[in-house]
Amino acid sequence: MVGAMYITYGPLITMVYSAGKGAHEFVLNREGEYVLSEENISLEEKGSIYSLGALRKEWMPGHLKFVEMLESEGYKLRYSGGFVPDINQVLIKRGGIFTYPGTKKDPNGKLRLIFELQPMAFLAEQAGGMATDGGQDILAIKPENLNHRSPIYIGSCYEVEKAKETLAKGDA
Repeated sequence: MVGAMYITYGPLITMVYSAGKGAHEFVLNREGEYVLSEENISLEEKGSIYSLGALRKEWMPGHLKFVEMLESEGYKLRYSGGFVPDINQVLIKRGGIFTYPGTKKDPNGKLRLIFELQPMAFLAEQAGGMATDGGQDILAIKPENLNHRSPIYIGSCYEVEKAKETLAKGDA
């Protein structure tokens, strides 16, 4: 992958973009031009927020243990119900984690590798973060088909490493 970007629409219309030399945020101004608002977004080693996908009753035991660990460490839940806004929150707040695990219903996860996970993993890594399916780096996964789906744990290095450790110990 050589580049990735997303645009969020809200009180401000923002674009986060990378061509492999850091992740950068732009804001749409009144003249209709994107203006650089932050160059080289950098995630902290450890964040304080988390965002979770899927229904709790569908989670696997390893994922539940990971979430309980986050809660015991005082992480604050930030959940919009949307993948892009939740990842944006992690990037703009400088750390934390977004997860959409494999579940009892969908063991391979819900989100698509090519269209959703790998572009966001590229941006997270450009900001100093990580992304995994619980075992391997999201960017290292070779898509099996156009709609290949995968679980994801994406954000600051501390949280992603803890997810990998917890999932390795329990039934993911």
